[in-house]
Amino acid sequence: MTAVNTLLETYTLLQAVPSSALAHENAQRACREVVETLLAYTQPVQPDAGAESDALARSLWTQMVAEVSYTSIT
Repeated sequence: MTAVNTLLETYTLLQAVPSSALAHENAQRACREVVETLLAYTQPVQPDAGAESDALARSLWTQMVAEVSYTSIT
């Protein structure tokens, strides 16, 4: 899960590239790739019968949100 913070920082940096810069198109393409990578963390986990809450707690999405929240606090 440690890649999430780095991906978010990379996205923020890439968004700072001005539209007049030669690298703007490449930065926007990289932003889309970062978003696609982050979306991989949102893929649902198929829970076993009766274990939905446990599956949610273990899901990559929940772990990612927890890491982003922890990073924001520190």
